[in-house]
Amino acid sequence: MWTDLPKNQKSEYRKLITNFASLSEAFAQKEDDKDSIVAPIVNSKFQETAFQRCFNAFAEDIANTSYDASIDAGTKKYLIGIKTFGLKSGDQKIAQFKSIAGSSEWAKLIEEMKANVRGLSTKEEINKANHNLYLDMARKISEVRNERIESSKETLRGFKLGNTPVEAVYHVLMPSSKNETPEISVGEISYSPVDIDNIRITGCTTVKKPQNFTFTDGIHEYKWSATDSQLSMKFHNMEIVLEQWPVSYVDDAFAFFANMGSLIKSQEQAESHSWLLNVEPYSGFNAFMGQPKMQRKNNARERYVDKIMNKFSKYMTENQRQEVKDLLDKLLLTNWNTGELKKEMIKVRNRLFEIVDDINNEELTKE
Repeated sequence: MWTDLPKNQKSEYRKLITNFASLSEAFAQKEDDKDSIVAPIVNSKFQETAFQRCFNAFAEDIANTSYDASIDAGTKKYLIGIKTFGLKSGDQKIAQFKSIAGSSEWAKLIEEMKANVRGLSTKEEINKANHNLYLDMARKISEVRNERIESSKETLRGFKLGNTPVEAVYHVLMPSSKNETPEISVGEISYSPVDIDNIRITGCTTVKKPQNFTFTDGIHEYKWSATDSQLSMKFHNMEIVLEQWPVSYVDDAFAFFANMGSLIKSQEQAESHSWLLNVEPYSGFNAFMGQPKMQRKNNARERYVDKIMNKFSKYMTENQRQEVKDLLDKLLLTNWNTGELKKEMIKVRNRLFEIVDDINNEELTKE
């Protein structure tokens, strides 16, 4: 889906998400280490509304529906589950079955799993003893899961199912971890019903809780937790990344919030005045001519240069590699704090632009 969405809409979505994340330091827990880098924050509700706004998507997260949004792109339609979690996090909750798990049929299976393994001490023994019970439970979970997905299609607000191809996907935003260069990875993975005929049990999660187990249908890997009646899925976070968005934190997030009132136009303005401003090249009115805003904590700039070179060196000649590295180092690591130095900074940056244009790699140009 992501590659099919219009570039201008993706650009607007990226701007909304990264601008929100630029204020993450205002929401971070107090740290003893003042130089620590906080992880970017993506608010799930803001993410959903921003997605709907930017891509003209319909909100589908009503009642007990399985989808968060839908897009009718004319030649193709999309059903979307929207999620956010850390890039290095594990399995993610995709469904919960509290009301059903309390039924006598499900409760009996769970109690049998516990009773069946008393005296056993290894996963291998438990998996062998409970294999058929796990398989029975996995099928019951999958049947309910698939029924929910199917019923959600019948209540869609965004479009009616017809002859137009429909693709269901999970769209995920995955922030980097604490003390890493702040960025948000965009990922996508298929949102499919469980292939019940191909379910294979992979085993219990721990010896102490034999009623919790994992299984796969050959498409996705699932984990069932009887403790909270929850079904989770492995998203293979690193493997599904399509884009990575750098996040630059504002210098003082609290000052931003404190001054928000002054940014809101008065609705009772009686009169207005205008006058000509003589804008100096390096004034606050000309941010483009200013210094790079990337933070310097924990060698963030040095690590950024290394990341660029590792990612794009293969597209450059030996001379281009050396000059790009030298210019990036000079541009990002120098403190351009006087008017004369800023004139030199502009020359360095313009030369860097010239080389990047010659390399002619779209992704590098955006970076």
